[in-house]
Amino acid sequence: MKQIYVLTTILLLTCINIIAQTTDVVTGLSFPQGIVLNGNDLYIAENNGNKISKIDITDATPTTIDVVTGLNGPRQLLLNGNDLYIAEYNGNKISKIDITDATPTTTDVVTVSRPGSIMLVGNEMYIADAFAGKVSRIDITDTTPTTTDVVTGLDVPAGIALKDNILYISEIVQSKIVSTQITLSLNENLFTEKIKIFPNPSSDFIQFTGLIKKENYKIFNSLGSIIRNGTISNQEEIDIRSLTTGLYFFKFDNGNTIKFIKE
Repeated sequence: MKQIYVLTTILLLTCINIIAQTTDVVTGLSFPQGIVLNGNDLYIAENNGNKISKIDITDATPTTIDVVTGLNGPRQLLLNGNDLYIAEYNGNKISKIDITDATPTTTDVVTVSRPGSIMLVGNEMYIADAFAGKVSRIDITDTTPTTTDVVTGLDVPAGIALKDNILYISEIVQSKIVSTQITLSLNENLFTEKIKIFPNPSSDFIQFTGLIKKENYKIFNSLGSIIRNGTISNQEEIDIRSLTTGLYFFKFDNGNTIKFIKE
């Protein structure tokens, strides 16, 4: 009995020891919400401070540096290259700054009634609009982006996540997660000037030139449904004989897309 007691005690102590302990990184923030890393720089949306600050996480005792002030309730951040997108909940808009600027200033991107969660898929930003009860999206490459409704009739949507073409949404008031199938908007860009698909149209095989490394891909039909995925190397053939005749989209993990036709 004593041996069993000792063994039980050891097991309990082991379980206690594996519980993660938190360590303060930086304190004295003003209602911090969204955060995003760029190298060693951690950018912080201080909602009540109406600003974006940053710290160097490699510092022994990090101190905050103001990046941009004068915002209106920044909730979430999204980094795309040098552009830091900011969901200004009380400001009813998405704005952005160039983090490489010595003194960044905000540029308005699009007006949204109460933007909370934001997510980037290729060139498209999905926005959870809490007040309007919907998720919308914009093309960030447009000079003057306009919102397109993706799903409406939600009850204070907050978080959003995308897996393949299934969009998951958290509804605060209803205390639940809902999902919906969406049609992805597949945009071509300058990537296609270097990467070529041939033959196109084709009835049996396709292959690429211009790839410098293996790339993960998905093939979508014209309705936005994924019908195949895999990995492709330069000049490697892909068998498309089983596909029905029609238009398809070959999409790489980085969001770049090339159209092809199955004859």
